[in-house]
Amino acid sequence: MNGRTKEKAKKLVNDLGRVRNNVSLSEDISDMGKFHIIVNATPLGLNEADPLPFNINRLNKDQVVCDLIYKKTHLLKEAAKKGCMTLDGLGMLLWQGVFAFEIWTGIRPPVEIMRSALLNA
Repeated sequence: MNGRTKEKAKKLVNDLGRVRNNVSLSEDISDMGKFHIIVNATPLGLNEADPLPFNINRLNKDQVVCDLIYKKTHLLKEAAKKGCMTLDGLGMLLWQGVFAFEIWTGIRPPVEIMRSALLNA
């Protein structure tokens, strides 16, 4: 079962909107310049031969591009060439592990040790 649905995305936008203004969800990427943060949550980029999820010529240097895949993808490399700040999914993976460990054990794990192990793996 696919966990990525339009309904879940809309709920996330509504939840984020409670704590931050100007949060929106758009399927129209024709004017990407209006977005501050662009998140790729698709599997495109897992393989080097995958196409880019959108036309990177629409990016500008003031944008943040995040790809939830746990490595530097072609998208992130191309966005960096355009001057964008880029983030891969390693931070998300780290904090998923931190919170899961804490939920299961009741103990706050050593985040820096976990981060170091992740980066060295």
